[in-house]
Amino acid sequence: MAKIDEMIAKYDTLNKRTINSYNNTDPTKTKKYLEYKCKMKVKEPILDTRRINDSVKLFNELLPYIKNKDIYSSEYDSYNKLIAVLSKATQDKEKKELEKVSNDEYDILVENDKFLLLSPKTHRASVKYGASTRWCTAAKENNQFNSYTRSGYLIYLIRKKERANDNWNKVAFYVKKNQLFSKIDIYGVNDNQYYGGDFLGSSWSYYDAMSIVTHINAYVASQSYVDKSKDKFNKFKKTVETLDVNDIIEYAQLGGDVEQGVKDLVSSLNEINKTLNTLKKN
Repeated sequence: MAKIDEMIAKYDTLNKRTINSYNNTDPTKTKKYLEYKCKMKVKEPILDTRRINDSVKLFNELLPYIKNKDIYSSEYDSYNKLIAVLSKATQDKEKKELEKVSNDEYDILVENDKFLLLSPKTHRASVKYGASTRWCTAAKENNQFNSYTRSGYLIYLIRKKERANDNWNKVAFYVKKNQLFSKIDIYGVNDNQYYGGDFLGSSWSYYDAMSIVTHINAYVASQSYVDKSKDKFNKFKKTVETLDVNDIIEYAQLGGDVEQGVKDLVSSLNEINKTLNTLKKN
C-alpha cells in the first residue's frame, strides 16, 4: 500500500484533498513528513493546510541549524513548539549568513579604538553593521538598501564601547549624489532624522564629530569621481558594443576611410590595455 493511501485510511477524519496537499508538498522522497502533518491537523484542527505545509517545509530547509532533527519527537508535538524552534533556527541561520560578510562588501573609512566608520557595499553588509537599529537600509525585510545606494552614498558610524540607551551608538549618514558637500542626512539608532548641529552636539565629542564628517566628505568626493569615471567608461563600452558592422561596410562602399579608422581604434584600445597592465604590475 502506498504511503498516502495508508494515511488516508489511518486518518479518515481528514479530507482526502488535505492529505493529498500534505503529500504533494512534502519535499522528501520518502514523504517522511506526511504523517506528522496529518497528526498536527488532527491535534489542532484550527490550523489551515497552508500553514502546516509552510512550517514543515521551513523545518526541512532549516535542518542544518536545528539540533533535534526528529520532527516526530515530543519537542514538536504542538504547533507552537515547532514555531519556537523554527524561530531560533532562523535567527541562527541569519547569524551564520552575516558572519560570511567578506571584506570586499564594505569600505572602511576609519577604524580606531573608539569607533568604526564604514560604507556598506552590499545588502548583507548593511544588515550586519546596521543591526539593532530601525534603519530601513538594515532591515531584514522590505530593505531599502539598493534604493538608497543607487542614488547616493551610505555610511555607518559604530561606537565600539556602547553607552546605555544612547541613540548615537550607531549613526547612519546618507549623501545624495546631487547634493555633494551641501547636505548630509543623519539618522540615529531609532531612525529619527537629525541635522549636522544635532550630531555635533551629541554624545560624540566635538573633535570626533568634526573628524567623522571630514572623512565622510572626503570619501564621498572620491566615490563620486570614481562613479563619474565609471559612467564614462560604460558609455564608451556601450558605443563599441553597439557598432554595426553593416554601417561600417556601407561607409567603406561610399568611399569612407574605414581602414584607417579601425587602425586608430585598435591602436587606442591597445594603449588602454597597455596602461591597465602597467597599473596591475604597480
